[in-house]
Amino acid sequence: MAATSGNEYPVGLRYGAAFALTSQGGVAVPAASSATVPYSGLPFTGASAFNLTIPDPRTIVHPGDDRVMATDFLPTLDSITATIEVSRYDMTLNAMLTGVKTYAEADFLMMPWATDAQGDEPTVGLFLYQQSLNAATKVRNWRFYVIPSCRCIPKPAGMSASQTMITYNVVVNPTATTLWGFALTDATNGALEHGIMEGHSDYQPWIASWIGTAGSSEATFAATKQAKSATKIAAWATILAGTTTEITSGLAVTGVTSNQLTTTIITSLYELA
Repeated sequence: MAATSGNEYPVGLRYGAAFALTSQGGVAVPAASSATVPYSGLPFTGASAFNLTIPDPRTIVHPGDDRVMATDFLPTLDSITATIEVSRYDMTLNAMLTGVKTYAEADFLMMPWATDAQGDEPTVGLFLYQQSLNAATKVRNWRFYVIPSCRCIPKPAGMSASQTMITYNVVVNPTATTLWGFALTDATNGALEHGIMEGHSDYQPWIASWIGTAGSSEATFAATKQAKSATKIAAWATILAGTTTEITSGLAVTGVTSNQLTTTIITSLYELA
């Protein structure tokens, strides 16, 4: 995947999705359920804002002789938090994030709130992007965040004469692997754990996952979500033992071909046509 300059003028919130996760040999990856139908999470349709709070580092002052002799810093002891504001109610998404179920009652669709399942909400992954302008050329680019491990808990909204918005409260967990199961290394990433991964792309980014079944070797992109080109695709295979390797061949506009697919979850980060 060709890298952009990393210098952007971003604005807005174009898209967000939450990924249910599954353990593949102890590695958390998107909970794909098909070798043919890509899993791209559940979208926050009508998302209007992603408000991110990064805690400040701790400042340690070393005083003496009636003055500051040195100042040191330590990492924060507070978690990264965020809120997502959405204008559309989505019971399926809210039930997944709270760990409860929707159910039918006569002709009604129902779900419980404020349950005894609170505190046991599932860990999920998040993917959000916004449009931007390339700082040098001013052409359209895109900026995105991938949060591989967090709790994202919806808050039911009241009723008033103004636009009803639902708020999702996000608390980020640090983790040693990306959403696609790849372990961070000091040589490549300069760190061994992270809470958020930021990316910039030439075209709209997308994430899709599949799970292998016996005899399958190809993971096909959705017809409306195909890649711009083979050079705009990155794909990883996480085997049952939990090891993740990058797939460097068999990448095409329509999907990913891998002889490992029968025993893996394939996850692809790519740019849309």
